[in-house]
Amino acid sequence: MSPDLLSPLRTRMRRLIRHQRGVAGIEAALILPIMVFFIMATVELYQYFRVVSILDRAAFTVADGIAMQAKTPDRIGGPCTAPNHICTYGAIMGKLMSPVDYAQGGQLIMRLYVADGSGGGAPVWSNEASHGGWSTTCNGAGTCTDAAASASSPDSMPPPQPNDTVVVVQARQHYEPFIISSKFWTALGGSVDLSTTVFYRPRFDDLKEP
Repeated sequence: MSPDLLSPLRTRMRRLIRHQRGVAGIEAALILPIMVFFIMATVELYQYFRVVSILDRAAFTVADGIAMQAKTPDRIGGPCTAPNHICTYGAIMGKLMSPVDYAQGGQLIMRLYVADGSGGGAPVWSNEASHGGWSTTCNGAGTCTDAAASASSPDSMPPPQPNDTVVVVQARQHYEPFIISSKFWTALGGSVDLSTTVFYRPRFDDLKEP
């Protein structure tokens, strides 16, 4: 082929290659940030649901432990290493929540609800001390105190039967985003106070306050 004919062809090929490179650069500039965002969002969602799962498991473990008590747990004082002291659960909650930083923004509320039929009608749940109920709150550091009786029972409580009791454990954890900044994450949910509630009937005794 004549060099005179090849020259325009080479010029067109060079232009086409430059054009394709430019298009590829534009595509990369548009797609790469979106891909990075989706990767970060996927990791963030995984971390979020991981914390939710750990919180659920920890609350279930505490409720199961209290329900296994052979007698009313000692709720005042310590030592917080004995299984019959309610503050023990507040002390071990940090380990149950590992690797979540439970000491910052964690809370554990343990209550005993009693079926109260003193009104003459169908029994209703109450955790008033006068009915034998009790309520203890432990902060993330493991310090536990007596809490005021709840004005109402949590949602989804099982229907009360005469002389029935149920252990209710509410675990809470303040969640902070791990990767995506709090300001950006606010549009997708931001920092949030997670909460889970577990109901468990005592296995061996009613665990009422004497």
